Amino acid sequence: MNTKTVSLIALGTLLFRCGALYGSEQASEHEVIRLKVHSYGVERSTVDMGQAAYALRGISIEAQKCHWQLGITQQAYDWTQPGEFGVDTQGRDPWETLTRLNVGFNHPFVMSDQWSGEVMAGVSGEFEDEMDDSFAGYLGGYGVYRLRPRIHLMVGVFYSHHAEVETDFDLVPLLGVAWNPEATRGFSATLGVPMTQASWIFDDRHRLLLELNTLQGGVTRLADDSPLRAGGYLERMHASLVLRYETRLTEATSLSTGISHSLDRDITLYDSDGEKVFSSDVKGGTGIELSLSTRF
Repeated sequence: MNTKTVSLIALGTLLFRCGALYGSEQASEHEVIRLKVHSYGVERSTVDMGQAAYALRGISIEAQKCHWQLGITQQAYDWTQPGEFGVDTQGRDPWETLTRLNVGFNHPFVMSDQWSGEVMAGVSGEFEDEMDDSFAGYLGGYGVYRLRPRIHLMVGVFYSHHAEVETDFDLVPLLGVAWNPEATRGFSATLGVPMTQASWIFDDRHRLLLELNTLQGGVTRLADDSPLRAGGYLERMHASLVLRYETRLTEATSLSTGISHSLDRDITLYDSDGEKVFSSDVKGGTGIELSLSTRF
């Protein structure tokens, strides 16, 4: 998939009309474009297999219209002692700027007063320079059962498949129990896998959120001249705890600020054929984040 193809998909996403999947009375509401800009930074952390350490900063932009989402993320790494990575890099940075592109589709549904859910699918690509063989497809869905007004149960599954690399997390269960999820004031919480969260809603404009995500990451295609493995692949996985404060500035715009801490991080290197080369833990790091969301 080349840049021209991605651009055409992006254009189609933004121009797509919603009437085919929504009733005419709902289409006008979903014709709006929702835009989110998210920026973050993480303090310097050491790779356990050597003395090399990195700090990272990232930015992501996501647009949504109807059932369709289009996103791009870039992460820039700032290395200290890259020659002590544990693999000979000839003094070069093991990797520098990583990019992720994503085109996705989701469709929420309501079957009855007790049953609802959502299905999702998409294609993503993560790469350092070249996009070839960097793409993965994903498919998932979950159902929510309204056991009681304040107790909801969730069960589902998420499957992803990379073009070249088979990971330990291709198939992930989605499980959860939610307390008071329809609250407009006060406390609500969800205990689940891979995400657990608790929130306190002060009023219709302010909310405090504590979120534990136990499974985040992906597989990135390294550059053809990578000092680790030419055209190889890097899998990065981590769990994180985030404390976030959300404020609705206007009817259409909201702002979120937060502080996060990585509880468990690890990296795995694969060669260009998808064969595992090595794995290493990365010490946890504290970060900050800022998000702005709007619709028009």
